[in-house]
Order: sequence, then structure tokens, then C-alpha cells
Amino acid sequence: MIVKTRVVFFPFDLFGSGGAAAGAELLADAFQEMLDDNRRERVPTRARAYQNQIRLQSFAFPKLSSYEGWKDRARQVVRQALRRG
Repeated sequence: MIVKTRVVFFPFDLFGSGGAAAGAELLADAFQEMLDDNRRERVPTRARAYQNQIRLQSFAFPKLSSYEGWKDRARQVVRQALRRG
């Protein structure tokens, strides 16, 4: 059985401290770097088993108006992932 994984980052700090978005962005960057490192690996590793099964998606909120409709976008992403199984 193949398990597919979608990782979604919503780095906003509208309701928390000013560092919340930066923390989520750092986590997304680190996750992407891990996937990139796995792709560059030439020796067979466990990462090959999941490498092509992970999809990473990040959203940006550069200005206050960007927050408008974020819940609808989040629901849409989750529904798409659930439809795909």
C-alpha cells in the first residue's frame, strides 16, 4: 500500500506573536531542504520509499489583505487532499 502525504504550511501571525509566521516559514524551508537532500542522495536509503509520495505546499501572507479568505483556501486544500485519498 502506498501512502501519500501532503504537507501544507500557513505561515501567518495575525493571531499570535510576530514570530509565528517566521517559525512556520523556517519549518517549511527546513522540510523542503530535507526533501531536496533526499533527492540528491546517491546511496539507497529509506527516504527513497517516501520521496515521491510527499507534496509540499506553502502559502504566503505578505500583507494584511492576504489574510482574507484564508480559511476557505485551507478548506479547499484539505478537501482536495481528501478527495485524492
